[in-house]
Amino acid sequence: MSTQFLNTLLVSEIPEVVEAAQRAQQITARYEAEELTADEFKELIDDLVNIDRIDRSMITVEAFREIKQAFDIIMTLKSITSLL
Repeated sequence: MSTQFLNTLLVSEIPEVVEAAQRAQQITARYEAEELTADEFKELIDDLVNIDRIDRSMITVEAFREIKQAFDIIMTLKSITSLL
């Protein structure tokens, strides 16, 4: 996962984006430290990408774009891990 992209998300003013970025960093760090198997990693990422957790009526269009970008990068990461 792009560290620069995650760092950008961490300074977002949208709590959901910051939370997702923080969790993605933690999950990725654990995977890179070989604390997680590829299956465990994919399961945690699946949970993170659960967009139903977000109350869409409470976010602006700009916030939604940021959240969508975060999910897009996470989905790319999932695609990469599916090759493992």
